[in-house]
Amino acid sequence: MDDNHLLTIGYDADDMGAFSWFTGMRLQLFDISNPYGPILVDKKVIATRGTGSEATTNHLAFNYFAPQGLLAIPVVECEGGSFGQYANVMSFNGLKVFSVTIEDGFSELGGIEYSLMSDYSASCFNWWTQSNSQVKRSIFMDSWVYAISLDQMKIAHINSLSEPAVVIEF
Repeated sequence: MDDNHLLTIGYDADDMGAFSWFTGMRLQLFDISNPYGPILVDKKVIATRGTGSEATTNHLAFNYFAPQGLLAIPVVECEGGSFGQYANVMSFNGLKVFSVTIEDGFSELGGIEYSLMSDYSASCFNWWTQSNSQVKRSIFMDSWVYAISLDQMKIAHINSLSEPAVVIEF
């Protein structure tokens, strides 16, 4: 974010000793002014086990727009399941947008949703190295967000993410 703060994405997990259960995705903000002792400033856990994002394995899908303090990440969000089991209900498939500041941390602004059923096998059962997000990339232009999949682009104003102004089929 700046010379002293690092924004990261990964998986949240429960340490079970010899192994760990991942329990959702996690966004984190670190103060790295002392590189030998980074300090966690804020974290946001997204959904549960089975949730995935193209951004966890491909840095090009992680989009931070510093001038406005905005973060966009593709997400397949899953809910339900039980300990050690994948979540079994897909509750969101699309692009999630967050406001991120050093003072206030993460605040979810909303999302540009794609179909919960897709030709790209978006599902709630995935291994952590196999992204299943339908949205692959995003772009910020002023107050507009572009969510791009392999066959479609949706464009929404930052204040009305759930209602895209334009949908372009490829």
